[in-house]
Amino acid sequence: MFASQHGLDSLESDVACVNFTLNHVPGPIVLVGHSYGGTLITKAGTHGRVGALVYIAALAPDEDETSQEQQDKFPRTPIFEHVDVADGRVWLKPSGVPHFCGDLPEAEQKLVLATGAVPVADLFNQQVPGTAWRTKPSWFIVATTTTPCTPTWSGPPPSAWAPTSEVPRRLGHADNDRRSTARNEAAPDRPGNLLATTSRFQAQ
Repeated sequence: MFASQHGLDSLESDVACVNFTLNHVPGPIVLVGHSYGGTLITKAGTHGRVGALVYIAALAPDEDETSQEQQDKFPRTPIFEHVDVADGRVWLKPSGVPHFCGDLPEAEQKLVLATGAVPVADLFNQQVPGTAWRTKPSWFIVATTTTPCTPTWSGPPPSAWAPTSEVPRRLGHADNDRRSTARNEAAPDRPGNLLATTSRFQAQ
């Protein structure tokens, strides 16, 4: 398994990061994305080595849709009441940590706050071409009671064909991140490497 290390400086550079990681991973590859990572696998998943996509409580924008436009279709989650925008970046306030990763021990919550990446403020409004779920086999896991993410984010768009599983329990970002590193059992007939993409935070 491999994980891309994108910097949240722009959608274009983050997709490029996933692509050059794919270039160094033997195929076929199952791309797994959580949160904003769903947008990245949607864009980067058109890469020739990618055989399938797995979305875990993740965005999956259409070709003519930004991450923000998809997000705006659903209720705003409490996490966005606990952010600051300064120096062109989105910063999580200490008061937002329980909403973001409240399933972690207190010491690990402090570590997340201290080390979490800070996205550019307009990241979700940026667009690059590519809609891999339209041409690649895709699976969607909906965490119906996840705190940071709107549960309805993760699911096949109306025109998509894809199995969908619901996870009816409370999932924080950290819990979702751990699950994104496990091989998805929905695709046992597609052996290969797993590349996981996730975000430390989501811009609003």
